[in-house]
Amino acid sequence: MGSRWFSVVVDAIDPGRLGRWWAEVLDYRIDYEAADEVIIVSSGNGHPAIVFVAVPEAKHAPNRLHIDLDPDDRDGVGRLVRIAVDEGRAARPELSIGVCGEHGGDPDSVGFFHEAGLDYVSCSPFRVPVARLEAGRAAVDKPVDHQSTK
Repeated sequence: MGSRWFSVVVDAIDPGRLGRWWAEVLDYRIDYEAADEVIIVSSGNGHPAIVFVAVPEAKHAPNRLHIDLDPDDRDGVGRLVRIAVDEGRAARPELSIGVCGEHGGDPDSVGFFHEAGLDYVSCSPFRVPVARLEAGRAAVDKPVDHQSTK
């Protein structure tokens, strides 16, 4: 079963300016706009939404891009994560692989990412205690050889 692609997310210094510019270029309409987020959508052609979000931390590039998949498709997303881990480690066995964001502190996600072979999760400071607890639990309950997820 494949995953459903519902949006492309662009981390931006100025999401309003960038979102409005792309809406005009692509002939999309602005579906939602706030100080820290702008969502633009196409006119009924089934293309995924484009979400521009403010990212306050320092970055090496002005914008970053990631694709959001349907979070309810655990098998499909898990398959993609395991492919990325396996191929990344095949190319660079010493590669440290992790995930950051709010899902990095979600109890179910921590175990999921552990089983998929990730080395770490990163999350907001208020989620760190739960993430640490769940990471320890996952390591005890399901030891994983992170050199291979196959």
